[in-house]
Amino acid sequence: MDDDPFTVNIQRTDLIGLGRSKSDKVEFLPDVWDAAEALTSPNLETRSFGLKRLVESDAVRYYPLIAYLLYTRLTEPDIELRTRIVDALSSVFAIDGNNAPQELSVYAGLTYYLSQMRTRQIYSLLQVVDFDHSAEAKVASLLEHCSYAGEHLAEILADRHTPLSIRKQAIRFIDLMGYLDALPTLERLESRLTQRRNGREDYGEAIQDDECSLLPLIRSALDNLTAL
Repeated sequence: MDDDPFTVNIQRTDLIGLGRSKSDKVEFLPDVWDAAEALTSPNLETRSFGLKRLVESDAVRYYPLIAYLLYTRLTEPDIELRTRIVDALSSVFAIDGNNAPQELSVYAGLTYYLSQMRTRQIYSLLQVVDFDHSAEAKVASLLEHCSYAGEHLAEILADRHTPLSIRKQAIRFIDLMGYLDALPTLERLESRLTQRRNGREDYGEAIQDDECSLLPLIRSALDNLTAL
């Protein structure tokens, strides 16, 4: 029986398969290409299948074009599929026992793409953690390659139209990653919300479900950041 093309061993120095024999190249690359094309489909089931095949092939760790394609899908509309995309991308930064992450051919390119993330992509990453709390470390591994992440997280936190659960995730990552550039936003928000809470408490109003519920997280983050 012929080998399944998705179990063929991928050489880490082979960026697009050119180092393979002609028969291997013909056998393997069309399957990667088809899976990548499926990931761009308007049909969710097709996109999901495409990602499944790319993950099974470990293509994201060895083909820069595939890593770039997955990066462009960080704003995937379906949150479950987006969570799987984050998982796949974060695998590039995981030590697998065979290769240090920096030795992978996709490493430099992916770190560059991640450095270009803006508010939309980072908001999408916060939604992933809000959907699946176990994804926190994986999201952190992507955020650490974006030097502007603190600014974008502060922007998300300061937006009153953003759902509270997402704003709480923004505070969490500001605290976790030690983004000192978010300090002014935290300080302004802490001052404003403290005044509001004090005023509402004077009238005996509940504060559990409004912005004031952010205060404990903000104060904890401020304590940790100013202690650095």
